[in-house]
Amino acid sequence: MSSSVPETDAGIGLPYDRVAITLHWVMAALIVVVGTLGLLHDSWPRSSQAFWINVHALIGLLVWVLILVRLWWRLKHPPPALPPETGLLSRRLSYAAHLLLYLLVFVIPLVGIVTFVWHGLIGIHLLTALWHQFVWHDRLLQRMWPAARSDT
Repeated sequence: MSSSVPETDAGIGLPYDRVAITLHWVMAALIVVVGTLGLLHDSWPRSSQAFWINVHALIGLLVWVLILVRLWWRLKHPPPALPPETGLLSRRLSYAAHLLLYLLVFVIPLVGIVTFVWHGLIGIHLLTALWHQFVWHDRLLQRMWPAARSDT
């Protein structure tokens, strides 16, 4: 007789759904590839550097699109509960670690894209200003805007 409730192995809890598992492993593989390509950048022959830089950039862009898909999927499909024997510290660290990973996988490709398009420091400066404006909402950008001066 079959049950509609997923079976669990002792101590591991309920499994993730197939989409979450697929996104996880595809992204893990792509991150390893894009990271390896990034680390090997200086050792590529000059004749093929442009090609490999473009491959690195395209895979990085794909990782960024997939993290958006993954975040959307996770909002619509919450992860299964941790096993009941998981301690409070592990629960808190797990949550914080996952948030940090999602943040890094979201931000690092953006930094790479900005660096690729604007060739370094000016792009990172722009990205940081936009981060302050739209993520932290700390009005830093308004302080530098010409209309912000009140002593004119």
